[in-house]
Amino acid sequence: TCNPYAPEQVTAYEVGSKNRLLGNTLQVNVSGFFNNYRDQQIATFVPSDVCISNTTVQNAGGSHIYGVEGEMDALLGPVGKVDLTFTYLHARFTDFVAAPGLKAAVADCTPDGTTGNCQLAGNTLSNSPTLTLAAGLEHNWKLPGSAALNGRIEARYQSKQYFDPFNYASTTEGGYTLANAYLELIYDK
Repeated sequence: TCNPYAPEQVTAYEVGSKNRLLGNTLQVNVSGFFNNYRDQQIATFVPSDVCISNTTVQNAGGSHIYGVEGEMDALLGPVGKVDLTFTYLHARFTDFVAAPGLKAAVADCTPDGTTGNCQLAGNTLSNSPTLTLAAGLEHNWKLPGSAALNGRIEARYQSKQYFDPFNYASTTEGGYTLANAYLELIYDK
């Protein structure tokens, strides 16, 4: 690293419930959480004349991360197994004074008049989509002998996320959906 930084500290709270219902054919888990960071270690891009690796670690003054997550798994008789998950995440800096470093940063934050640094309070933490939803359906078919066919379809939606603390438009990934299908032949000898 090109500059010293302090250890980060976090105070974390979580409350939740794990449940098995309907003769263990339905599992429902839900939790809420709150994390209060102080001196959170954040990697930022800098010009190569500042640090040869083009990245450095800085301490953010503070950030709050809170949200709710849940999952449900259900066995639906002859249909198969269904699973659903969701996460709502609110991850924001409460205080982070950072040097713009890269010229593009000046367009995304307004440096103060005395130090030339930017206050990033209110910006979303990197790699922190606000909403993630996923669903899947799995089914097994018995075949002659000891063979079976296992099929699964699944989809996942993830909302917009940023890849840097400045929340540059150029390093933002918009929301997207990803779908997959699997078919597996299982043969026991």
